[in-house]
Amino acid sequence: MERITMFLMVISILVPACSYHGRILKRDDTSVVEIPAAQVGKSDSEAPAAAKNKSNEFEVVKPKNGNSAASLSSSAPRHFIDVFYGTAKTLDGAVSVSSESGGAFCLLPPCNVVHSVSRTVHFDPSSLYGIRVGTWLENYPYVGFAGELSYLQANAPGVRIWYVPLSFVMMGRYPFLRTESVPDGRLQLYGGVMISLVAGDLEVDFTPVMSKRGGSAGGLGAGALLGIAWHLPSFAVFGEFRMMRASLDFEEKGLFGGSSSASVDLDSRQMVFGVSYKY
Repeated sequence: MERITMFLMVISILVPACSYHGRILKRDDTSVVEIPAAQVGKSDSEAPAAAKNKSNEFEVVKPKNGNSAASLSSSAPRHFIDVFYGTAKTLDGAVSVSSESGGAFCLLPPCNVVHSVSRTVHFDPSSLYGIRVGTWLENYPYVGFAGELSYLQANAPGVRIWYVPLSFVMMGRYPFLRTESVPDGRLQLYGGVMISLVAGDLEVDFTPVMSKRGGSAGGLGAGALLGIAWHLPSFAVFGEFRMMRASLDFEEKGLFGGSSSASVDLDSRQMVFGVSYKY
């Protein structure tokens, strides 16, 4: 009777241990391998394949609504090409022009006479054209950089100016309404700051006080932009409000001495609309 009781106790201990969570232990010469009970009876070549298929069931699946920063960096297009058109309103500004006569060939005094005129003028509105190429950083998808080329004018009575800012733009964005097809957000708010090299042509005619002066001019500029964009999988449409301040300077040396120069500061407010291609 004692032997039967002991045998039943051993059975009650071994059976639960061997069938714990429906798995059994298979021992080989080197290690213990845990195999699901459903795989018992299958060959050793079939077991690894089953285990591989089992592991595939736990692959990371991105959220369908794309609400994580990881999905923005890995799935959304990072590069873009923007083409835009709009208007620019240049605020009233001072235009200065000067002329220096004389030089090495001056025979009769007075020599080295300087005439200068400065006037505040009212500039007409201008059209604005531009193209921008840039990228959003892979590890910091809310930050990007771009290069931009634009063209605009600033004309007033006696003053004709066209100029081309070549700008480096540092940008930031914040997406809304992310979806699986548009992981960077259907709606985006973005902004940026610009540093520009400016080239153009400056022509000033303040006759009879000062005769016509002008020619190729250059300078520096800086600005800021704030925009909103509606995105599709590969394209977007956007609108921007921009502010830019640029300086243009012209200087010309005379063939027989003397010189003439002109300068202007252009402070503009710009509104543009455009199309963006994303890749």
